[in-house]
Amino acid sequence: MTDTGELVHFQRSSGVYKTQETGYAHGYLDAILENSSDGIYVTDGEANTLFANKSYEIISGLDRDSVIGKNMRDLVEGGVISISGSLHALESGQPFTSEQVFSTGKRAYIISTPVFNEEGKIVLVVTNVKDITELHAVRRELRKKEALNKKYHEEIATLRHEFDIGAEIVTVDSNMLGVVRVANRVAMVDATVTIQGEPGTGKETLARYIHARSPRLDRPFIRISISSIPAQMLEVALFGYGDPGKQGYRRGLLESADGGTAYIDEVFALSLEVQNRLLMLIKNGMLMPVDGTPRKADIRIIAGTRYSISKMENRPGTNKDLYYELSTFAVRIPSLCDRKDDIIPLLDNFLAEFNARYHKNKVFDSLVYARLLIYPGPGNVRELQNLVQRALILSESEVISVSDFFVETPGDFPGVKGRMLPDKVDLKTEVEKLEAEYMTMAFDKHGNTRGAAKNLGMDSSTFVRKRQNYIAKGLMQKHSKTD
Repeated sequence: MTDTGELVHFQRSSGVYKTQETGYAHGYLDAILENSSDGIYVTDGEANTLFANKSYEIISGLDRDSVIGKNMRDLVEGGVISISGSLHALESGQPFTSEQVFSTGKRAYIISTPVFNEEGKIVLVVTNVKDITELHAVRRELRKKEALNKKYHEEIATLRHEFDIGAEIVTVDSNMLGVVRVANRVAMVDATVTIQGEPGTGKETLARYIHARSPRLDRPFIRISISSIPAQMLEVALFGYGDPGKQGYRRGLLESADGGTAYIDEVFALSLEVQNRLLMLIKNGMLMPVDGTPRKADIRIIAGTRYSISKMENRPGTNKDLYYELSTFAVRIPSLCDRKDDIIPLLDNFLAEFNARYHKNKVFDSLVYARLLIYPGPGNVRELQNLVQRALILSESEVISVSDFFVETPGDFPGVKGRMLPDKVDLKTEVEKLEAEYMTMAFDKHGNTRGAAKNLGMDSSTFVRKRQNYIAKGLMQKHSKTD
């Protein structure tokens, strides 16, 4: 600034700045400097303070009137400023960078840059003060998450040794560990078990875990999904028809589990007649085929249900004797939102699983852990598994980022919110795409058209027709196990 109070304008030429007085009023340039989000501090070539903007005051906590006109050396000696980037730049003739913590508690990245005139003399030092308080906090949190991740791996190794959990159940969460402890004790007792939990929490996985640690581990494990069998065929499908060696004989699913374990999902959805036959099998060990001769069978029943066991006793259509048999050993699997400590171990487990399946070697960006820890996970463990699989397949680099999960904000339907409106929209096609996405999610969740259609409030025949249409259009994919 000149003696007349006019601003000095610097023109860059051949690596140096030439000075020339300008007729600019303070207005525009002052407004630009004053409204910068970065703090700006300017000294002359003798380290005298010429300018400091409002952002510098906010970051440093210093009143600019107390520093303007003061020499930086006096400010440092007086303890007003602890570190002066301006003095370092003046002494070295080179830009100086550092991180500094101010009395306000704010952390800033300091860049002091010397400005030379045509004779090579430093005439100004411009210091940019960038507030990195929030960025530093994020970095600190990420370091904590990485430390926790390492801790989780160590705890998993310890717990696997203690419980022999293996790859079937991944948990470090206290809520789920309680379930595992009960499962370990129940596994050795040849009794009926009921597993209660929301869809996707891993009821079948826990049933397999119990079977694998029981005396029946070398015998068959049969999974029976009630929703995938038409109601009018349930009795025959489960218990068989007629007698061996006779015309029309049909072996039931339960007979295939003789000597082993049968896991029946949504057992309380069975009709009373089927419940009566199941009760006879549990209490007396008698398998009763339709129009056949009752015969002895050694089958351990593990039942699954999404409903609270305590509410089933007085539910219409429930055989109370069967209820009492099933409620003797009842285990509840917590939803994923009630076992948050398992999210990071599960993410790593699923990533390893799909890396091996697809011959990849991908890793998660650190922000993935932080973001998915707050994702509500309406589909529980199964949805988390599906998210990892999709992200690994769709990610174009070796590092899977948050954007690869198509999670915009917690609770949003993946891939829908946040889309930009194009210049021209084929609304019919967009609606079909959206419907196909929901149908795909429902089909992945239930594994069959009947369950998926019910979930979406559609008629089964309508679901099948639309699904075939969307497969033909490339909006849905076939599932090799079911198509």
